[in-house]
Amino acid sequence: MNRSSYLIILLFLSAHLINCYGYNEKHYARFFIKKVCHHCDLYKANFSGADLTNADFTGSNLISANFQNATLYGAILKETSLAGANFSGAMWIDGSICEQGSYGTCKKRKKQ
Repeated sequence: MNRSSYLIILLFLSAHLINCYGYNEKHYARFFIKKVCHHCDLYKANFSGADLTNADFTGSNLISANFQNATLYGAILKETSLAGANFSGAMWIDGSICEQGSYGTCKKRKKQ
């Protein structure tokens, strides 16, 4: 096999691995148009600091997604996969603020 064949194979495998280990770009883009994405693959998607008020993620894969400092007030997370998702500093669906180190769920700050 010549050098260019190896390069083509390497590029193909790299592109395939990127798609296997990251979110679906079409789902991500579609979500930001209407803030609705049912049964979407948003694995490791970055929503850090985003206003996701009343967003609907029903049935979506949000594993390891970053919601740090995002606003999720009124968001619908029914039947979602949230394992490893970072909610540190985010405003939760009920308006409370998540503590630092909130992964997979919102650890609500204790009221003082």
